[in-house]
Amino acid sequence: MFQDKPEDDTSPLSTLVVNRRENTATVISGILTKQILSQGALVPTLTKDIASSNSQKCSWAGPLEMRPHTGTAQSQTMQFICNISLFKKTIPKFKRLEMAIILSGLKKVQLMSFHDLEDFCILSQSCKHPCQYGQFGPHAPRDAALFSLVMKMMTKARKVALLPLTSHGRLIGHIVFLPEALQANTHNFLQVPSSFNGESLTAAIMLWTLQHVPHLSPFKKLPQRPSTITPKIKHQEYFLQARKKLVLAIHTLGFPHKLYEFFHDTVKDKTFSIWWKTLNDSEASALETSMLSDILETTYGRHVGYDKNARVIFVHVSSFETIHMIPKLVNRRQGYPRMVQFYTYGTSEVVPKVFWGIQEIYPCGGVVTFTPHAFLKSPLQVMDVLKKIHKHPLWISYILPQTLGMLAKLSCMNGDGDPLILKKYDEGHFPYTWVLKAIEEGVVALLTSPQKVKDGWIQNFFKLQSPPARDALEIAIGDLEEKFKNTPVFQWNGLIEKAIESDLKEMQKELAIMTKYRRYVIFTSDEDHKPRQPEIALDGLEWVNVSKFNFEDDFYLK
Repeated sequence: MFQDKPEDDTSPLSTLVVNRRENTATVISGILTKQILSQGALVPTLTKDIASSNSQKCSWAGPLEMRPHTGTAQSQTMQFICNISLFKKTIPKFKRLEMAIILSGLKKVQLMSFHDLEDFCILSQSCKHPCQYGQFGPHAPRDAALFSLVMKMMTKARKVALLPLTSHGRLIGHIVFLPEALQANTHNFLQVPSSFNGESLTAAIMLWTLQHVPHLSPFKKLPQRPSTITPKIKHQEYFLQARKKLVLAIHTLGFPHKLYEFFHDTVKDKTFSIWWKTLNDSEASALETSMLSDILETTYGRHVGYDKNARVIFVHVSSFETIHMIPKLVNRRQGYPRMVQFYTYGTSEVVPKVFWGIQEIYPCGGVVTFTPHAFLKSPLQVMDVLKKIHKHPLWISYILPQTLGMLAKLSCMNGDGDPLILKKYDEGHFPYTWVLKAIEEGVVALLTSPQKVKDGWIQNFFKLQSPPARDALEIAIGDLEEKFKNTPVFQWNGLIEKAIESDLKEMQKELAIMTKYRRYVIFTSDEDHKPRQPEIALDGLEWVNVSKFNFEDDFYLK
């Protein structure tokens, strides 16, 4: 029954060397056991039907095997690890499902299928409570090192192993194997006896349930659709499959309970739109979009087109580059004709993991920047609104270095001569010293959007404090000369507007910004720009005369 390691075996797991002095384990060649545990495997079937097994002695010992991996390929043969024994077990609820009897028919324990602990917690909700528990350990002292390594790897990777049970060719349940260290993370569903402790491999026989149970949902109480759809479900099995599909979608997307309750409220009509367009028309988000639709179909939510006034707009994280193309985005973020909430969903390899899943974006407040002529034509109004923005907890403002540089040049030019701006500042004749002081005091930031981090954005703008007034002026002049070198003065206005528009459009797609601020506003003047109508704006930006700006909240009461 027992299997010894061949002396000439050079397999990855058989070449494990234990250094007792350093208390470390090293794999000489091949693949680490951790790589084996991190991969899935084909689902096996038992070689004998449980119902036809004969009663045997209730104790068992034999080899533990796993399916190794070499690179990305999966081996079709099992790899011997060590010998294990069943040294503790509970009284079985069913004599035919006694753990020792099942394993006696198999001769060995083959751990082919590993699953994440979190996924197992969802799968286990479709099973009955375990009908027997068992505790496995190394059979002999020489097996202890490899057995301990397997336990540590399963614990670190948060993996459990499932051994399928079949009766007359039909899957009826699984034997679940998990380390003792992970028992506390199964939400008490397994209810492992307290006497099962120590560094051991705990096993539990779990059978599939055929009845729908209330705890099938990850929510405490998952609301049901109106009873009018119940007669359409003719078979309970189909109903269970639909519920499992819903639970899987909720778990995969991380759909929050409160948002689900919001869409299940019958008091008001809940409309929604889903935005998942990408620049390259990729369909990578199709599966997650389908899951989102499956969830919302079980509620009172009603899917409407992009041109309709939806109450909630879901945006796939891979579609941030096209989010400014949402129709009437300016109006929606201003709250006209109704309040709209934006939520992200899904995953993307180009988006940091912290921003995956369901999260609200564009919640409140906003970001403001300026054109040079806003300062030139309405200096007092700009000064007043800068102070208000600085005191407002939900709004921030910034100015592009090239905008400040152009403001300095336009305000200091005498005819067509080249202005000596720094000299005028040193002599106290610079007319916009108050703007430089506002930058120095942190009232308004001097920066650009971090769209080109690799080009030195962090080195240029990530400072512990704002630059002094004269340094800010030097930075602005240098940036202007770099961007508008050899450009005629009469072209400056159009070029600076394009630069401001491009920068703020990128700012509204920055993840750290879009999760905090809702509106994106460019202060201009009637003299240099005709404000755009929000209904036809294609970039999601508000071009507003500084005298007509409204915070659209009650922080400053009129």
